[in-house]
Amino acid sequence: ITTVTTYIFFVMAAKVIVLSLLCFAVVQSQRDLTLVPNASGSDVVKAVVSKIETAGLFPTDHRLLRRIAYVESLDGEDTRAFRDGYHGGIWQVNRATLIDTQNLSAHPGLVSLYDKVQAYFGIDWRFVTWEDLRMPLYSGLAARIYLWSVGGIPLAGEIDAQATYWRTSYNGTAKDFATLVKALEKDEECNIDVDLIFVLDSSGSIGRGNFQSVREFVKNFIMSGLTIREDEDQVGVIVFSDSAQVVFNLNAYQNQAQLLSAVDSIPYIAGGTNTDAALRQLIDEGFTEGGGAR
Repeated sequence: ITTVTTYIFFVMAAKVIVLSLLCFAVVQSQRDLTLVPNASGSDVVKAVVSKIETAGLFPTDHRLLRRIAYVESLDGEDTRAFRDGYHGGIWQVNRATLIDTQNLSAHPGLVSLYDKVQAYFGIDWRFVTWEDLRMPLYSGLAARIYLWSVGGIPLAGEIDAQATYWRTSYNGTAKDFATLVKALEKDEECNIDVDLIFVLDSSGSIGRGNFQSVREFVKNFIMSGLTIREDEDQVGVIVFSDSAQVVFNLNAYQNQAQLLSAVDSIPYIAGGTNTDAALRQLIDEGFTEGGGAR
């Protein structure tokens, strides 16, 4: 069962007004929980997986990284996930496993991968410590680098084969991988998907510098937990100044990398602040079937 919830974000000057069917709120900042030690939950895990997939550094893992987070620690919400003296984080990466991801003699290909990780994430993997893995992004990266070094990940539909792979290559415990994965995916089938439209003030009152901050806010919000796909979360953008225009509709982009690139290209217009035009544009073209709304 999938429910689609619609949201509108009005971004004007220094504040963001969030309108939904149920509430009005003012959002002033968006904290990146993937870099907060001991942060947990499915939204955090999805954000980490999305960041790693968007980076394009690895071949597909057939959903294994997502599944391991749940099997190992219930997305960090198991009471033992962040136990005293153990720093493996959501993906429960042992110290020896981290050391293996830093072993250039055993894995010469890590040299080029390190360069890519540093270029994209700003992380020099050679100096990552086990304690760093309490941050979800670091734990997820450690798990993904290790899986890359092992290779041969079974297809997503081959859950029993992934269970054997996980048991022999990653964990070695008697946990019922297949049962936990089926529970996870049954739960995710019932998730609420989001149709989200950002309505951005691109007038002279906000200024070019502040408008760049608005773009960064939009990108950070997208990366904080949305899963950009036709059957999951969708994002559209309207800008307004003297008039209003749809920059892109809800169904324009079906992966995060393309969407983030499109956000970088949102134009700054200057001119007046015609909020009425923005509302009319939203009503006429925003949440409509032609605009990609579900």
